[in-house]
Amino acid sequence: MPRAFLSYSHDDAPFVAELEEQLRAVGWDVWRDVQSLRVGDRWPRKLGDAIASSEAFVLVWSAHAAHSDFVELEWNIAVAAKRPICILTLDDKPLPPTLIPYQTHQASPADTAAQWLSGLTLKKAPADAAVPVLEKLATTPNAEPSRIVAELSATFVQQGWNVSGPVYQSAGDMHVHIERRDSRKTLYIVAVVMLAIVIAAAVIYRQYTASSSTEQEAVMQPFGGYVQDEHGLPLEGVTVMAPTQNITAVTDRLGRFSFQVRLPTNTNFRLVASKPGYEVRTADPRAGDTTFNCTLIKSAKPR
Repeated sequence: MPRAFLSYSHDDAPFVAELEEQLRAVGWDVWRDVQSLRVGDRWPRKLGDAIASSEAFVLVWSAHAAHSDFVELEWNIAVAAKRPICILTLDDKPLPPTLIPYQTHQASPADTAAQWLSGLTLKKAPADAAVPVLEKLATTPNAEPSRIVAELSATFVQQGWNVSGPVYQSAGDMHVHIERRDSRKTLYIVAVVMLAIVIAAAVIYRQYTASSSTEQEAVMQPFGGYVQDEHGLPLEGVTVMAPTQNITAVTDRLGRFSFQVRLPTNTNFRLVASKPGYEVRTADPRAGDTTFNCTLIKSAKPR
């Protein structure tokens, strides 16, 4: 029977539980973190093994998933390991550029989504495609997902692992592959690419200058991240405050927190993280950042 790896935000868990039930009913074997990960697991490598051994990487995409470091880590692994990726959308949250080429379908209702997945012809991934990814994950310690994503992304660029096709975009960088051909043709292609870059830069500059007069207007922006202890484990119950905005949030069992802040675009603000028994941490992050991470260190003397 085909095996599916379900990647999702825990905020969407009720729908995912229904989807899992529907998939099992039509003969799928399903991998979910809540059932398959155990305390003490070296979870980066275990995630990689589970993704590499699945016939389908099923991403349940939503606004919640877009703000999840774990979801971002999982789909980065799937892309690098060249797994067949199927995307189920719960809302109209846009996909990252890297995921746009993959097959998508409306997630709800779950039984229809399961039928769609069962009707797909899944392309078998190359046997050795996941090997360098798994080797990287085997040496990656348990840490916050955003740090692992950053390390993996750097490795992808260094190794030249293409995502899909001759041109692809990932993490804001554009990579162009030009096959060997006549030198005149190569120079012509390079010239066309350079011209396109210049035109794009001019358009961006014009848009920036046209909107500069309104950039100082305060707008509601998301902010969130992850808090860990000095051993890289998530910290639950950390009070995260934006004192000047009179905002307070508390981290969940995975060390995550989020809130909305009204500030002008690209504005930094004061953030304070505290928990009894740990030293207070202050920072000045930028509004709109949903991947902020910090570490709390235990106090030298108990308070």
